[in-house]
Amino acid sequence: GSLVIGTAMTELAKLIGFFRTFALTGAVLAAALAAGSFLLRREPQAAPEAKTADLQGLRTGEMAKTPEFWLYFFWCIFISCSGLLVINSAANIAVYFGIAAALGLIVSLFNGFARIGAGAFFDRFGGKRSMILINATAFFAAIALLLAAYTGSAVLMFLGVIAAGATYGGVMSLNASIIKSFFGPKHYGTNFSLVTLSGIPASFVGPYVSGLLLDASGGDYTSTFYAMLGFSIIGLAFFLMLRRRKGPSF
Repeated sequence: GSLVIGTAMTELAKLIGFFRTFALTGAVLAAALAAGSFLLRREPQAAPEAKTADLQGLRTGEMAKTPEFWLYFFWCIFISCSGLLVINSAANIAVYFGIAAALGLIVSLFNGFARIGAGAFFDRFGGKRSMILINATAFFAAIALLLAAYTGSAVLMFLGVIAAGATYGGVMSLNASIIKSFFGPKHYGTNFSLVTLSGIPASFVGPYVSGLLLDASGGDYTSTFYAMLGFSIIGLAFFLMLRRRKGPSF
């Protein structure tokens, strides 16, 4: 979506202007949603006794009172911030390292691929290892980009940007799995909706911090990459606290 539609909107805006582009995009998306709605089918109803056995879990208000929820919620914020520091500036970072801006858009592909990969990884290895993997990916992104800043290596920059995209995509995918695993399926719809609100502060803090650091450094991204590392370390602290709360079984 961000790679194809975003690029198409940018080019279309040059031809017909932003307002017409937004109107046309809104109409196309509305038509796509309407067409897609006909593909949905109601889930078969389970027997009452099976339904009672399967649908267990905390209500949203009960979930929000648990330390585990808030530890995971803040882990999501800081790890997402780590990725968002780079994602919104990927094209500019590519230019900064002397590479075509279009190559920076590759971050969108790995943002998408990571959502599938993180879900598959969770299915096989569970929540703890999935969180470790995503946190490690955030560390790798920050370190690769820092090394690139000091060596001028375009290869390290490319790997770091890819890892940053995968970090953000992995968090978004893991939300769906972790909430159901931790708090059960009965109130999954509203519980999942609540945890996705972590994207609001992350979407503000990440780009805002990046902008402040770029202004302060005169356009040098090195401080931004250090901020990525800092957010990754804070995220790790929240993971360790969550692991302590959840115990050895997590």
